[in-house]
Amino acid sequence: MQNPQGARREIPRVEPPHLGDWSGGGGHGAIVSQSSSCGNACGRQLPLLPAVRHASTRGSPVPRVPVLGYIAAPVIGEVRTGMEPGGTDVVGAVQDGDAHRLVHSPVFVLCPPRSGSTLLRVLLDSHSRIRAPHEMWLRLVRVRVPKALAEAAMGLLELDERELEHLLWDRVYHRELVRSGKEVLVDKTPSNAAIWTRLAECWPEARFVFLLRHPAAIAESLTRLMPARSTEKIEREVLNHTSAVEDARQNLPGYTLRYEELVADPEGVLRELCGFLGVGWEPQMLDYGSSDHGPFRLGLGDDSDKIRSGRIQAARSLPDRSLASPELVSMVATWGYDLGAGAPG
Repeated sequence: MQNPQGARREIPRVEPPHLGDWSGGGGHGAIVSQSSSCGNACGRQLPLLPAVRHASTRGSPVPRVPVLGYIAAPVIGEVRTGMEPGGTDVVGAVQDGDAHRLVHSPVFVLCPPRSGSTLLRVLLDSHSRIRAPHEMWLRLVRVRVPKALAEAAMGLLELDERELEHLLWDRVYHRELVRSGKEVLVDKTPSNAAIWTRLAECWPEARFVFLLRHPAAIAESLTRLMPARSTEKIEREVLNHTSAVEDARQNLPGYTLRYEELVADPEGVLRELCGFLGVGWEPQMLDYGSSDHGPFRLGLGDDSDKIRSGRIQAARSLPDRSLASPELVSMVATWGYDLGAGAPG
C-alpha cells in the first residue's frame, strides 16, 4: 500500500521491465523526437500557488494521504521566467530541487490498456483548465548524444542522455500547455505505468491517478480487439500491466478510481477527482462530445464508435469465462473486485 505518512520515497534509477507496447487503442506508439522554440507570443507562464491536497480512494482500503502539490494560476502575456512583481514564482523559474522543470507537477493517469483511460481523458480535457492530450508515449521519445565533443560539452553542463530526455519531455508538455492556454497537463498513456520510477525522478512533484478496471473485463476487451491472440498471451499481458500499475500504487501517493464507478456515477467521481487536482468541478465535463479533443486514432487511444459517440456509456457485463491465470485471479482480489468471472471454474 502507499506509505502511511505519504512521504515521497527516494526513487532509485532502475529501468522497468519491458511491457508490451499496448496503447488505449491496442496499437503501437510511434517514435517521436521533436523540439520547438516558443517566442514571446506564446503567453506568460503560470505562477504556482502551493496547496496541500489529500489523496483519496473510492472503494479501496488505501488510506487518505496528504499530497503536496501546486495549483497554477492563469497569467496572460508574454513568456517570462524568474519572479513576477511582488515575488510570485512563475512556472519557468528554477525551483529548489525541481530540476529546472517548466511544468512543475504534471498529472499521470497510470492504468492498464482497455481500462477506460480515453474516456477519462476526454472528460478531463473538457475542463477549462485541464489539457489532456492523446497518449504521449514518452518512453519512446529518446535522446542520443554522439560521443566525443557533444558528450563532453553536455558533460560540462552536467547533462547526460537521461536528463536531456527529461528536459525534452518537460518541454513537450510545456509546449502543449501553452498551445492549449490551459494550466494542468494530464497524460494518460497506459505504458507510463512501466516507467513510473522515471516519471517520479523527472518530476518530483508529479501527481498520480490510478485508474483500475476489473482484470477479467480488460482481458475480454483485448480479446475482442485481437481475437486471434491466445488466451494465455492476453492474460499474461494483462497481468504485466496490472502488476506495473499496482507496483506504482504501492509506492506513490495518489488518487485511485475505478472505471466501473466512473461510468456509473461520473459526476460524483469527477467532483472528487477535480478536488484532488485542485480545480473546480465544471458541468460541461460530462458533455465531452461538445468539445474538440483532437482526432481519435488507433495507437494513441481508443478510436471505437463508443468513444466517438460523445456519450458516457455503461460498462459491459463481466464475461462468463473465468480467468485461467492464478496470478491474475489474485490481482482481482488485490484490487478489491468480486472474483465473479475471475474465479477459476
